[in-house]
Amino acid sequence: TDSILTAVVEPVDGILRSERQVFFSLSPNPVSEQAQVSFFHSLQEHARLRIFNAQGQELQEQQVPAGSVESKLDFDKLAPGFYTVVLELQGRIVQAEKVVKQ
Repeated sequence: TDSILTAVVEPVDGILRSERQVFFSLSPNPVSEQAQVSFFHSLQEHARLRIFNAQGQELQEQQVPAGSVESKLDFDKLAPGFYTVVLELQGRIVQAEKVVKQ
């Protein structure tokens, strides 16, 4: 899947270096009813998972407590189509994943 990743850019010896960070994976994709979000490390702080439709409208928001290593998102009430799942930490989008709902 395509991802929007956080890139940390720091000067090292006068050269800008970047490090990509991936925070979660989502499966299955395509999804029919429920998707599992697996965090690569337990969350150090609370976060939000948000689902947007192809027009950019927010359809769902879910709070994820600190210490979580996984979460589930319900897609069963959503129409078939393309969606984006966004992870926010401290009000910043740190990763987004495209999802197909069957």
